[in-house]
Amino acid sequence: MGLSDWLFQSEEENDASADWPSATGEVHSAEVHVRTRDVYMAEISYFYSARGEYYSGYFQHLFFSEDEAYDFLAPFPKGRKIVVHYCPDKPEVSVLFEQSI
Repeated sequence: MGLSDWLFQSEEENDASADWPSATGEVHSAEVHVRTRDVYMAEISYFYSARGEYYSGYFQHLFFSEDEAYDFLAPFPKGRKIVVHYCPDKPEVSVLFEQSI
């Protein structure tokens, strides 16, 4: 089973970013990286447009099974549209919420 909501953010930052504006983003790549012998990181890299500029970001999630990591990424082929939330003051800062991808 995967670890829950691993977004490199504190709980306070997650609460604040829930109110950030959203944009339609697009998956650039979806890859599995081996972190340790028994830990695998699924990573989705994406790009989006905010305020007329293009930005990129990534979403990472840890799994204890390589198969689970690949299964998690299966619905995210290159080009898939996703919802990206970005900081209104710094649009280069973005998050994906697991429940919205």
